[in-house]
Amino acid sequence: MLHALIRRSRLFSYEKKYYYIFAKNGFTSDCRKSAEELGNVILVSYEEIMNTID
Repeated sequence: MLHALIRRSRLFSYEKKYYYIFAKNGFTSDCRKSAEELGNVILVSYEEIMNTID
């Protein structure tokens, strides 16, 4: 999913791009690793969203 988002973002000519991915059931270890390596990816889990509401 992350790599598809990055590919599709090439349609936009912005100099800086940030990616936010939301998931109900969390993220794979590969996705977390890629997000960390890229540095401009924010992963948000359902649990994190619910914790901010309380």
